[in-house]
Amino acid sequence: MSARAAKPTPGLVLGAEPRANLLPPEVHERVKARRTRGYLVLLVIVVFLATAGGFAFASIRALSAQSSLAAAQTRTLELIEEKATYSEVIATTSALALITDTQVDATSTEIIWGEVFDRIGLVLPVGKYFVASIDASFPAPWEPPLLESGPLQEARAGVLTLQLVTETFPEGAALYRSISEVEGIADVRLETVELPEGQSGYRTTILIALSADSLSDRWSDEDEEGADDEGE
Repeated sequence: MSARAAKPTPGLVLGAEPRANLLPPEVHERVKARRTRGYLVLLVIVVFLATAGGFAFASIRALSAQSSLAAAQTRTLELIEEKATYSEVIATTSALALITDTQVDATSTEIIWGEVFDRIGLVLPVGKYFVASIDASFPAPWEPPLLESGPLQEARAGVLTLQLVTETFPEGAALYRSISEVEGIADVRLETVELPEGQSGYRTTILIALSADSLSDRWSDEDEEGADDEGE
């Protein structure tokens, strides 16, 4: 009869050191409970640290925002003070600009008649023509400009009616050419030549239209010079 191999018993380890758990189950439960409490305490500490970190971060952000707001408010106050400092200068500059514009507008039609008479007098033959009367007219700044005397003529800044007296009959063509070449003259027209009864000498009436070159533009010239100086 052949011998059969013995089957190993489950849970039995051959050749191992024999061990026996003689502690009561309550001891094992206390160990597990202690371990669980340790995990809970660790979890509470982690949650506390995370909450404290979030609060600290939020506090730092709030302090940074308050600091930025305070800096912006300080800068705003500085700008307000600077504006108050320069407000008088701005008001003075605006007043000067208004005065300058008013001067330009008020003298926009101004003509220095003395200069016009001097230029005309230089082209008249000495001792031949004598001025009997002068009538000058020009529009006020608020009035419309004078109409051109013809479709090919320049705009008229003013009109000068000149009456000359000569002992002999006037040379109309030469007189016309001489006055037409004067600076600031837009048009010349010989109106009449008369020999009044009882008076000596011929009386020649000349209508002289002045161009825009005869305007003084004294304030406009200063504005242009000021603008050139600022540009440089």
